[in-house]
Formats: sequence, structure tokens, C-alpha cells
Amino acid sequence: MTTDNPVWIFATQNLVALSKFPAVCKLQLGGWKEIEYEPSEEPAIRALDVLPLLRQYRGACTALHLFLPKPTLTRLVIDFCRPEELISQLVEGHVHITVLHANVDDLDRNALSTICRCLPALIELRMRVFVGIEDGEYEDGINPRATDFFSTFTNIPNLPSTLQRLTVSWEFEFESEYVEDIPVASPENIPDFPAIGDKLRERCPALRTLWLDGHDFMFRWRQVLDREEVEQEDSNGATEIASCREGFEDFWEGR
Repeated sequence: MTTDNPVWIFATQNLVALSKFPAVCKLQLGGWKEIEYEPSEEPAIRALDVLPLLRQYRGACTALHLFLPKPTLTRLVIDFCRPEELISQLVEGHVHITVLHANVDDLDRNALSTICRCLPALIELRMRVFVGIEDGEYEDGINPRATDFFSTFTNIPNLPSTLQRLTVSWEFEFESEYVEDIPVASPENIPDFPAIGDKLRERCPALRTLWLDGHDFMFRWRQVLDREEVEQEDSNGATEIASCREGFEDFWEGR
């Protein structure tokens, strides 16, 4: 076992088991149960005493409270959860956390603001938002969720000025089986992404990579050395948008 490879372990196992792997730098937890102790019980070993070299935690947010206080921990990759579940695990002032990747069930500006307030030193924020849409939910055939979110995105409080890379991607799961019944964003409802990008760079001067995906439209921007790369696609370019998503990892890593 190499110290940089994730260690697979189930969340129902305890801290004593984890203490057997002091050289682990990346931990991946599987399972859905919370790790907790009764208040009246004294744990056999303190959470802070295990995994002294831990740099990255990946798994359910239900066990996050055990590892979040560790000063060596800098990266969080959170499995699918509700934003309020993630927030319940966070407390303010975790300046050692610089990277957050999270898959969440819906997201609003208040939840994102709270997450950012708890993690004020983020340099990389990657949020993937999943929302289910039922037939007839929007009578006018227009789904405003992503549009409304991005239209007020630059006014979200507590967005860390330290951010260098930022992405928010919305993915809608539709009840309808027919493409023509899927709500899409009309051109007039697509946010003014160039203006949004300008305002975000004013608030986050170190920003170098920006990816905003509203399912039916997309905006990509990044700073490469001394030049800017800017791309925008809307609902009229569904094929182009799908192609862009396939290249996300390369874009994100600057390749």
C-alpha cells in the first residue's frame, strides 16, 4: 500500500481501525452510517490522533466532523448529500481547507454563502448540483433554476477572495421521456456571463479558471499565461455543450 493511494474503509468501522494506518495521506470512506460516540462514552482513541498525515478526505459528509479539525487536511471531496447536511458538519474558521468538491441535491445562494463562510480560505471550489424536475412543474416550459442562481451569483456573500478555480454545474433529471417536453432556457433567459465573469474576477482577483454550467447553457473562461480563453454555449448548441462537458477534466486541469 502506498501512502498516496486512497484507503477504502466502511464508515461503520471505528477510529481504532484507522489508527493502524498512520502513513495514509488520502482517505476514501464508503458506507452511509454516521461515525459517532455516545456523549457518555470516552473513545478509545481521539480523532485528532489518527491519520496524522491526512491531506484528503473523500466520502459521505456524515463522517466529516471526525477529520475536519485535522490541520493537515486540505482537500474535501464530498459524495452526494443535501447542502444542509454538509453545513451541519462544518463550523466556521477552517482556514486549512483549500479545496472543496461536492455533489449536492439542489443549491441556493444562502447555502453556498454559508459553506463559503465556514471555509474562508478556499482556492478551489467545485459544486455539482442535481435537481429532479417533474412533468408540468413549469407551465411556461422554461426552467429558471440555474438562470436565477447565476443571475445573483456575484452577490453571494462570503465568496472567498482567495479562489483560483471555480465551477458550478447544474444537472436536471427530467420525468419526461420526450426531448421536446424538456424545459430549456430561452436566449433572453441566459445570464450575462461575460459580466458575471468580470464581477467574479473583481471579487476574486486570483481567479484563473471559471466553469458555469446551467444544463442548457454554459460559460467557460480561464487565464492561460498572459492570454484569456473564453467560450460560451447556449441551448441552441446542445451538441457543443455535450462535447464541452466531455472535456471538462482537461479544461479543469489546464490541459
